[in-house]
Amino acid sequence: MTAPGDQAPRAARTPIGDRAAVVGIGCRLPGVVNSPAALWELLTSGRSTIGPVPEDRWSAMAELLHEEDRPGRAWPAAALGADEVSAFDNGFFGIDPATAEAMHPLHRWVAETGVEALQDAGITAAEAADRTGIYTGSAAVDSAVDGFAPGRRPGLLTVGGTGAGMLATQLARFLDARGPVTTIDTACSSSLTAIHYARRDLEAGDIDIAIVAGVNSVTSPVPTRAFADGGVIADECRPFDAKADGYVRGEGAVVVVLRRLDDARSRGDRVYAVVAGSAVNSDGRSPQGLGAPSAEAQARLLADCYARAGVDPAVVGYVHAHGTGTRAGDRIEAQALHRVFARSPEDPLVVGSSKGALGHQEGGAGVVGLAAAALAVHHGRIPSTAGHANLRPALQRMAIRVPTETTAWPERGAGRVAGVSSFGFGGSNAHAILTQPPEPGPGSAAEPAAAQRAPATQVVPISAHTPESLAATAADWADAVESAPAGLRAVAATAGHRRDHHSHRAAVVAATPAEAGRALRALASGQAHPALAGPRQVPPREPLRLVFAFGGHGAQRSAMGRVLAQRSPAFAAALEEVGACLDAWGADPSWNPLAGEPAGYAATQQAVFAFQVAAARTLGSWGLIPDAVVGHSLGEVAAAHIAGALTLEAAARVVVTRSRMLEEVVDDGAMLATGLSASEARMRLADHPELDLAVHNGPRATVVSGPTGALQRLARELQAQEVWHRLLPDAPPAHSRLVADGAKRLGAALEGMEAGAPTTALASTALRGAPAPVMDAGYWAAQLRDPVDLHAALARTAHAGRCLIVEISPNATLATPITQTITQHALPAAVSAPGALETDEHTALLHAVADCYTHGRIPDWPDRGHPHAPLPPLRWHRATAEAAPSLRAQLAGLGAAERRDRLERLARTLVADLAPGPVGPEDHDTDLGDLGLTSHARLALRARLAGLDPELARPGALDVEHSPTIAGLGRALATVLPAPEPPGGEDRGDRGLAEADRSAAAGR
Repeated sequence: MTAPGDQAPRAARTPIGDRAAVVGIGCRLPGVVNSPAALWELLTSGRSTIGPVPEDRWSAMAELLHEEDRPGRAWPAAALGADEVSAFDNGFFGIDPATAEAMHPLHRWVAETGVEALQDAGITAAEAADRTGIYTGSAAVDSAVDGFAPGRRPGLLTVGGTGAGMLATQLARFLDARGPVTTIDTACSSSLTAIHYARRDLEAGDIDIAIVAGVNSVTSPVPTRAFADGGVIADECRPFDAKADGYVRGEGAVVVVLRRLDDARSRGDRVYAVVAGSAVNSDGRSPQGLGAPSAEAQARLLADCYARAGVDPAVVGYVHAHGTGTRAGDRIEAQALHRVFARSPEDPLVVGSSKGALGHQEGGAGVVGLAAAALAVHHGRIPSTAGHANLRPALQRMAIRVPTETTAWPERGAGRVAGVSSFGFGGSNAHAILTQPPEPGPGSAAEPAAAQRAPATQVVPISAHTPESLAATAADWADAVESAPAGLRAVAATAGHRRDHHSHRAAVVAATPAEAGRALRALASGQAHPALAGPRQVPPREPLRLVFAFGGHGAQRSAMGRVLAQRSPAFAAALEEVGACLDAWGADPSWNPLAGEPAGYAATQQAVFAFQVAAARTLGSWGLIPDAVVGHSLGEVAAAHIAGALTLEAAARVVVTRSRMLEEVVDDGAMLATGLSASEARMRLADHPELDLAVHNGPRATVVSGPTGALQRLARELQAQEVWHRLLPDAPPAHSRLVADGAKRLGAALEGMEAGAPTTALASTALRGAPAPVMDAGYWAAQLRDPVDLHAALARTAHAGRCLIVEISPNATLATPITQTITQHALPAAVSAPGALETDEHTALLHAVADCYTHGRIPDWPDRGHPHAPLPPLRWHRATAEAAPSLRAQLAGLGAAERRDRLERLARTLVADLAPGPVGPEDHDTDLGDLGLTSHARLALRARLAGLDPELARPGALDVEHSPTIAGLGRALATVLPAPEPPGGEDRGDRGLAEADRSAAAGR
């Protein structure tokens, strides 16, 4: 209802789909409250995090007070631990150590907690770029007090690392956020006011994502002294309690992520609550002076807010009040609530506050309250209010009830509706309304019921920026994955689509949450596991080339393709298409894995080809398109099709005709695999003129082809000399003179076939690794007769750059020779051989997907828009922000030449970090302007250097403008930081390199 005498304004109501939905929450709060789950557990437990400021912090803080103000004991506070205050993962954000050291904890908390909130929302950094606004509410003055106190020597980095207007700058730069980046200070209502403006911008379409932060710190005791002098500081915070006599200051950060409800629904986001409306106003003229709240202004604010939102106050089940625990503040807030909500003693308004648990977070209090209320709406329960035991008698007639234990949400006929209030010390007030999100309608992301029931093997990627962070994140994920209510498929979709993919990667291939959990624990402890791929580090700025290698004879296995056809729709569809082309050319009907086992050599070859094409197409459905292909004998037909040289119809024609030709000579000879090198094999064959060197697979992997009797004689010879060899079962004498006639007939049968040159790189195994030409009838005739040189083809392919070679075969036959070739030539390559795994073929193919991911290729993960499965955030790899040794100290003990070299390399590193393009050793004497360093970049360079050593921070100590090259900058650094004189005063600075090295070796 509207307060008496007030006229509620009318405004166009925002369609519910355009309203702001709370989709992510991040926390850095006392009591090790570092997640929404931890915050909810604290609130529902009734515990308080308030206590004396930790001694290790208090001793330093007390020194900052006037000696007459130093109390005999530590003041109470809801304070973070020392490590939580000082530690920061600057490496994750790409922030250099000097800049990180200059950042006040408030700036660090906003950056890290902002990323955690995005992860909780399932929003990647790439998605948060561009149309994202960051709104920070803070009234803290600690950063300015700390950085610009009298006697300090601040620099440019200090300005950027302590300025209130730049609290979110590092987060915005990391995300490349292009929307508003604002800091709002309305005292204690700052962050709820930030929610109000973020909501308006989001609903207006000015932005697509809003990140709203509320932060406060108690690192400086001076503001506490001011509030203590005003008589509002107490030992405990007891909101609305009979013993309430003031509040306790608290510190930390809470960040919430907002996006329009329709956008959240279309992506399958988990929605904590919907912001149905918000409003801000001011107390106006007050005869009682600064800090005195106004019941009239607060009541008008509430009435306006509910009227504009079209929400009847009668349906509100809970109000998270400002509730500081001051007697005047609680009384006036209760009066305003009673005036607008007008409940009765039999039906009181349920009112709570989180300040008894977390202290008064001041400028950050509004977002803390909004997060607490959103969690209450989400869970459908109202948490207890820590510090409250008995309602103050003067408030009992206000018809409010403050819960002392967690209670069920009261039924008021319109779903769950909550209000959140925040009132500023200067009279600026804010209120927001949260509602339970409506049930998803048609078109919203939802998993089909059939998919929910069907168990399926999933690939769950996991990554981090350091090995330590990856291991710690895996440990956190293990429990979450095992207990994920949405199931493993939702976990996989969340991990693939809703998390950033960093340089240190692993992937789990599992069919059950329990199996995935075991693999993640193995990753956390540095152990291997059959379901685990990786961990591996992806080299920066070095793209991965993907190579598909298709095996030939011996690549078959029993029931090949049967499991994949049953479990993979992409494979089944491709297999059906391949089958239609095979059947059109009269293939043996038994090629089809769904019909049983292939009957004979030709049917087996046709089945292998069908598997290879379908498997490559399946990997293609994951976005894994090869940059190059290699085919071994039969496998070159599938390779030609995947490379674009043959249509599927033409490739099927080649396989059917070729396999029949070979089947005709199965009884005429055989093939013998040996451990001989190519040169050794040729020497041996001089004594066996009827045999041919058919295959050169690797450094010591060759195959000889010819009549069976001659092969048996060679085999006995090798046996006697203990040379490895094996007669290949069911193999015809391919790539020998015994197939010469068949090769001619193959060429004639394929005459007129449409063919072209590959559009994807294909190193021909029939042409000693040369690029394949037009792969027409003549090519395939020669390919059947000529020897296979896999070794040369792989060497040429891998020399083109870092690559992962994935063997596309039902049974792995190429992995060993490929590995030998890589080792012999020290090639930048790795092998994935799913056909070698002791598992079903569907799981094996998913392991190939996992290998591609861990080596640097990000697949097109399935199930985009799948409902969100909450996963713990990435674990930070923080280094405690202790003062790093000065640059002079780091140079101590170095000889003159090594000192000059170290300083020049430092100059090159700093310039390269700020230059828009690459900077190499050849740019030693290039003007910094020609390298792209603008005047602003040079200021940043000067600031970073100043942060490395006090000498470089002295005014005028280093003039970057007069050191216009990297070499010049290095010389200037050496001048400002000269080597210390050795005993006796002898100057070593200009001595030669040999003497400098002798001095360094002597321990200087």
